[in-house]
Amino acid sequence: MGTGNVYFIRHLYQINKALKVYSTYELKQVEKGANQLTKALRIEKFRGFSRGEGFVECLRLRTTSNWKTGELVTGLKFTKNRNIFFGDRIHKGKKHLLLFQFTTDRNRLIIDYFPNYYPAKQHIIQELIKIHFTV
Repeated sequence: MGTGNVYFIRHLYQINKALKVYSTYELKQVEKGANQLTKALRIEKFRGFSRGEGFVECLRLRTTSNWKTGELVTGLKFTKNRNIFFGDRIHKGKKHLLLFQFTTDRNRLIIDYFPNYYPAKQHIIQELIKIHFTV
């Protein structure tokens, strides 16, 4: 799949469990490439244990048998659309853009993973989001 000349892999998740402080999601499908994330992931409230800012939720991957020690990937940074967020993942020394889109009820989550791509300027990310979700 592509947005302009930028390639991405789409991950489709379904909610598994929703609590006050986190929600877990299970992978249902990967389109146009291999899974770059994990079969289970968690969107959790940011508790301020780092100097991150501009977000209130974080993505944690189920990379171990315990959620607490799983890979904390990125904060979900706000966009102009209340159901769309962006973030990044530094994996194997490279930075990858992540775009998150929730359904209104937050029962489904789409994560588009842009391997080896992360724009240097914020306005480029916003333009990419605008183009990406209108195609």
